[in-house]
Amino acid sequence: MIRTAPFIRLMSGLLDAGYLEDWKYNATHSGVPQGSVVSPILSNVVLDKLDQYVERELIPV
Repeated sequence: MIRTAPFIRLMSGLLDAGYLEDWKYNATHSGVPQGSVVSPILSNVVLDKLDQYVERELIPV
């Protein structure tokens, strides 16, 4: 898990950023906007946990 203060501030800012539609600002109420720069970062965080589980539990040593 990533617990550095700068990274958490960055993620918080990106998730709270909202979006523009027809040059009008709209708040983001839930989720991550599709195509935002934060989507791949959060996907990699989740997939890292999955990779660790697969390596530890599912692949015989």
